[in-house]
Amino acid sequence: MSKLDLSEPTRFQKRRNRLMYMALMSRMNKFPDDKYRFVTLTGVGVNCKFSPLSEKHAYDKKFFQSFVKHFRRLGLIEEYFAVKTDEGLGVIHLVYTGKSIRYHDLRAVWLSLSGSWNVSIRLVKDKPAIMRELVYQRYQYRYWFSRGWKC
Repeated sequence: MSKLDLSEPTRFQKRRNRLMYMALMSRMNKFPDDKYRFVTLTGVGVNCKFSPLSEKHAYDKKFFQSFVKHFRRLGLIEEYFAVKTDEGLGVIHLVYTGKSIRYHDLRAVWLSLSGSWNVSIRLVKDKPAIMRELVYQRYQYRYWFSRGWKC
């Protein structure tokens, strides 16, 4: 009986990577002058009442949707592309267009929603590096994008 080699992506993972790359690049190529920002949000924290592993992924999505809705109402996020990966306890990487969000506001909102405090935000200067970081993760659970992202 042979062991499954996790270092090589499966056919399904290769196809998903290709689709994710095309979805991510569709906007970045059409609007190269837009300022893109890269946000990393850690998974559900230990202080959260919804932390059982069986429910964790569903609540990460719920928290993420509330997070995006909050900043879209403030007019800070216009369009976004997000990837949920298996790093650590589960991380959501978000690329968005719009105005800059202050780190303290970002951290406070994510902490109040998920109980997790570790976030980061930076301006995208090297688009190929960001794409490699998003698309070639060891495993992505899911990816989401706003309606206006794909053109």
